[in-house]
Amino acid sequence: MLEDESPSTQTQLGLVLLALGKYEDALTSLNRAIELDPKFYAAYGNRGIAHSRIGETDLALADYDQEIELNPDYVLAYRSCGSAYLLRGELELAMADLDRTIELDPESASAYVNRGVVLA
Repeated sequence: MLEDESPSTQTQLGLVLLALGKYEDALTSLNRAIELDPKFYAAYGNRGIAHSRIGETDLALADYDQEIELNPDYVLAYRSCGSAYLLRGELELAMADLDRTIELDPESASAYVNRGVVLA
C-alpha cells in the first residue's frame, strides 16, 4: 500500500500499471482514486482505458461519460468516447464525439483519422 493515499497518486499508479499491461491492478488503483475523490475526473478516463483494454466497452463508455460530466471541455474524454463508439460500430455517436473533439482541439489528428473511418 502506498503511503500517499491521494487520488492523484492512485491515478498515477493506475497509469503505470496500465503501461505495464496490469489492467486489473490498474482498475484497483483507479477505483481507489475515485473512492477518495469521486470528482477526480482523470481517474474516470484512465479507468475507462483499463476497461477498454480488457474488452469492457460499456464500462469504459460509462467512465468517459462521467469524465465529461465532471469536465465538459476535456478533449481526451471525447476522443476516447468517440473511439469506443467506433469500435462498437455506433457510428453516429462516434461522429458526434469526434466532432466535439475537433471543436475543442482542431489539431487532433487521431480524431480526424477516426472520423475518416466513420465516413468510409
